[in-house]
Amino acid sequence: MPYPLLELGGSGPLVHLAPANGFPPRSYLPALEPLLVRYRVVSLPPRAMWPDSGPPPAEPGSWVTLADDLLEGMRRHGLPPVIAIGHSFGAVATLLAAAREPARFRAVALLDPTILPPAIMDQFRELRLRGEMANRSLVAGAWKRRARFTGEPEAFDYWRDKPLFAGWSDDALWCYVRSILRPEAGGGF
Repeated sequence: MPYPLLELGGSGPLVHLAPANGFPPRSYLPALEPLLVRYRVVSLPPRAMWPDSGPPPAEPGSWVTLADDLLEGMRRHGLPPVIAIGHSFGAVATLLAAAREPARFRAVALLDPTILPPAIMDQFRELRLRGEMANRSLVAGAWKRRARFTGEPEAFDYWRDKPLFAGWSDDALWCYVRSILRPEAGGGF
């Protein structure tokens, strides 16, 4: 497996960024600009963002798999101990990796970690076992989410009106648009 390492810029002590689900590492560049003055920032993106990652798996992975990938990527690239920034599910993967191999981490910053109380996790586990997870509003919404655009301006206009991006500057949203879109064979993105 490739375990790609993305260089996001800067020089100095090493910072690793573990992004949130659906947010390419380069979409964080506007927020990372102050760090790039003093730090080298890299990212080992999750498998779904690997080039030629293939079709989605038949079964969902786990937090443990994400932590395993992070630690294996760090080993394969010979990364020294990092200052780790994890966002959302990237925060959970970072937390699990740091708990397993603390010597690989100088510091850990968790932004909006998706840590839920055990009772809620038990409910999700039960829903998954009964095959009812797809009925959850977040999951159902994800399946309906628009995934194709004729070009960058159309994608920008579409996301500009979404509540998630309401507080984002135009520059930050353009960075997201350019980092997430991929050309499709036959045209479009």
